[in-house]
Amino acid sequence: MNNLIPPEFQKKLYFIYLGRLSVVVAVVCIFIAVVFCAALIPSYVLTHQRLSIARGELAEVQKSESLKADLELRKVLDDSKSIVALADSAIPAISYSEYVEKVIAMRVPGVAIDSFDFRGIGTESQSVIIAGVAKNRDILVQFAKNFTAKENTGFGPVSIPVESFQKKSAIPFTLTIPIVKKQ
Repeated sequence: MNNLIPPEFQKKLYFIYLGRLSVVVAVVCIFIAVVFCAALIPSYVLTHQRLSIARGELAEVQKSESLKADLELRKVLDDSKSIVALADSAIPAISYSEYVEKVIAMRVPGVAIDSFDFRGIGTESQSVIIAGVAKNRDILVQFAKNFTAKENTGFGPVSIPVESFQKKSAIPFTLTIPIVKKQ
């Protein structure tokens, strides 16, 4: 085969060929990218629609769940209110401070009161449990008699446990004093 084109011109033609080839390849790649993007548009639109539908359904479910929870909470609150109203109407209210003041007023010198405990509040057998230390046996007996000796104290009869008389001085005691309802 005879080559009729001079070598310098062949180089120029080769570069022109490579340039045109690269332009054709670039145009084909751009075309493929455009076609690929155009093919994805319907898929994107469908996905976006499905996502918005799913978000709407989720919002409805959450709203209905919150409404159910609100209804259940209201029901529980109404039940609680009715129970409290029933309890309030059945049992008269007790003023703790009133009974604490009465016990302190009946305290005799030589008795140190450590604690008060109210038991059975809201039932028929309400009582105050008093714990403390008395100087001696006589002072403890006098303190216990104060609850039954005075009228309209609101307290019932008090019994001193036998174990409170084991020591002669610095006697720790626990007295259970029934609360008598005023009539």
